Amino acid sequence: MASRKFKIISSILIGLVLLLGVCWYLFRNSEKIYSAGEIPLPQQIIAYSQKNPDWAEDNLGESGYTMADSGCLVTCLCCAMSMQNIMQITPKELNRLLSEQHGYDTEGNLQWEILEKLTETEVIFDNADISALLYDGIYPVVRVRMYGIGSFHYVLIVGSQDDTYVCIDPLQEENVLVSLGNYGNRIYAVRWLNHSYEVKYGGIMDESVLRNITQSGQ
Repeated sequence: MASRKFKIISSILIGLVLLLGVCWYLFRNSEKIYSAGEIPLPQQIIAYSQKNPDWAEDNLGESGYTMADSGCLVTCLCCAMSMQNIMQITPKELNRLLSEQHGYDTEGNLQWEILEKLTETEVIFDNADISALLYDGIYPVVRVRMYGIGSFHYVLIVGSQDDTYVCIDPLQEENVLVSLGNYGNRIYAVRWLNHSYEVKYGGIMDESVLRNITQSGQ
């Protein structure tokens, strides 16, 4: 009898250790974030969906990935650039430009320096005060996990209600906002756009590229 109890207790302890290990693996290099109060949403919200049929089946460069299944980052960036008055451009056009200018690797991963040169922006990689960015009219892209524990995904933070940030999720229908609480209020990385290309690169983008962007429907 005692031996059976020991085996049961041992199994429970092993299970708890394994569970803790899985949680550590899933949540490593992450932090939970909350807003100190309500931050007004933008007067004009531009929330594209990566599943929009106009571009859902477009490939990311020469990779086998499409906008519908892997275009969340590019879609978030289009929303941010539009609302920050950097550039009015749709996910279809930004993806086309990135594809033409070798803006993806063979796995469909975005090449940030190409994006910066195409859009005359500087991408900031740091854990800045998100509330401060929002008050300055800057909308950060954050990496989350689907349902808090699933695969990585990108959403765009645009404001907050009470102590919870509000996001554009490209997997949702267009102009639909969701709570960061849907992802456990936990983020794994922050990216935001600063319109200071000249400071970083000391010049203006190639005129042919600029003309291509202008003709794309701005």
